[in-house]
Amino acid sequence: MRRSNVAYALMAVGVVLLLSALFVDVRTTMTVALVDEVVSLEPAWFSETWPFEEVLLIEEGRTYAVFNLTVEYYGPPEEGGNVTLSFTATETSMPRRPFNLYVLDDADFLLWSLGKEYEPLYEVRGTTECHVELGLEGTYAEELHIVVEEHEEGVKPCVKLEGELAHVLRNPGSVCVLSLGYASQEGVIPTCINFKSYEGVIHVEARALGPGELDLYVLESPEEAYDISRGLPSRAAYGVRGVGEVSADIPCRIYVLALPFMPSFYIISPGFIAIQNVSGEKLCVKVFASASYTTRNLAINMALGIAGATMLIIGLAIFLLARGKAAA
Repeated sequence: MRRSNVAYALMAVGVVLLLSALFVDVRTTMTVALVDEVVSLEPAWFSETWPFEEVLLIEEGRTYAVFNLTVEYYGPPEEGGNVTLSFTATETSMPRRPFNLYVLDDADFLLWSLGKEYEPLYEVRGTTECHVELGLEGTYAEELHIVVEEHEEGVKPCVKLEGELAHVLRNPGSVCVLSLGYASQEGVIPTCINFKSYEGVIHVEARALGPGELDLYVLESPEEAYDISRGLPSRAAYGVRGVGEVSADIPCRIYVLALPFMPSFYIISPGFIAIQNVSGEKLCVKVFASASYTTRNLAINMALGIAGATMLIIGLAIFLLARGKAAA
């Protein structure tokens, strides 16, 4: 075979390889580990108690006495807490005198004092001793009123109150928020041409290390974690409640900045995991999260380009050498 023919063949193969390097699209899946740790969560609830002791003596010219209890906030447990009021009312006179007892909120105390129809939280009539235990879920009064009233006209009882007000609150230490790499918040992603955007998948695994249950959410921003006790956040990409173990894949957007000789910079959206302990004991949770996306395999394109350029150069060198000898 003539040298010129070999040169033409090498150059033709080189051109084909160079074109392949430019236009062949070989895809590969990239997986990035984001979180792999054990988090410790406090119990879901904690309580504060305020004991009280008071003696109610009805003054002359009045038919009742009032003891007021101020409550800063209480409501349904799923919205942050509740209140338990427990006390014993004992008539201390000798012989004992019967009395009427009411537990009223602000609005109903006003109605009761005006002689209008009311709805008490608790009411008992004609007793000399009673024990009251009230769970005040769903009540939003700022002040409670314990009222002792004459049961018989002119017979004024002296009643001792002993008890406590217990406020059950959601424990902020029961929630942990984890960032997925350089997690993005709205408006934070820079307008930089070096960032490449990919559609990807976040894989999340969480497992309670011991008895207990957890809620898990994948969120756009850490601020949404403050509302998770009220139900699924409006922008949550994923949420599951009351489980001991969970494994899920969630669609996401991945922004990648690859710099020479440096680790790649990743921004994930949604980019936060919120885990909440919903049990009454401390709970440790093993959490793993990774993100995967499909991108072009530049290594193969580079190999094709280098091979094509090499063969083109060799073929051109042979061709020029053959022409030189022919001219001589």
